[in-house]
Amino acid sequence: MKITKIFILTWFLFMVQFCFSLDSLNTMKYAIGFGTALNTNLYYFPIKISDNLRIEPEYQNYKSKNDRYFEKNEYLDFEIGTGIFYTDIENKVLIYYGIRLGYRYNLEKHTTSEYSDKSYIFGPAIGGEYFLIDRFSLGVELKYGYGIVNVKKIINELTEKYTRRGSETKARFFMRFYLF
Repeated sequence: MKITKIFILTWFLFMVQFCFSLDSLNTMKYAIGFGTALNTNLYYFPIKISDNLRIEPEYQNYKSKNDRYFEKNEYLDFEIGTGIFYTDIENKVLIYYGIRLGYRYNLEKHTTSEYSDKSYIFGPAIGGEYFLIDRFSLGVELKYGYGIVNVKKIINELTEKYTRRGSETKARFFMRFYLF
């Protein structure tokens, strides 16, 4: 995980020299980019559709295994979604607000138990980006998500299934690079 973040950060810094010779984001008719959240392993793919409209698919995948002594643990966290945003750019600051929709799957396996949930998440999001150079930005997003969660628990071969509803608020710090 840390190696992936270091690789992405190095790649972004390498591309900085490329960015200085390119047009600014607000003069481009269309733009496609890549970004990563700095506090999670979430990846964004912003696509500028028009001057004030952007869609932004997102993807997250985390998997770990731990075998120690007589206990085996496995953890999987997968999320895929998209955002639809109204954008406004002024000088080096881009503000956006809209809605994020997504699907999340979590799985946690232990030697004698298993827990999994499937979530459908939707809710408003607002964020801002500051462009350090023409095509490279740092930003923050605040998201409120309402979810419908289908849960399955297995403990010593006893299965329990139920549905719950809930909400969460998340803050994400990110960096984005716009290719063209």
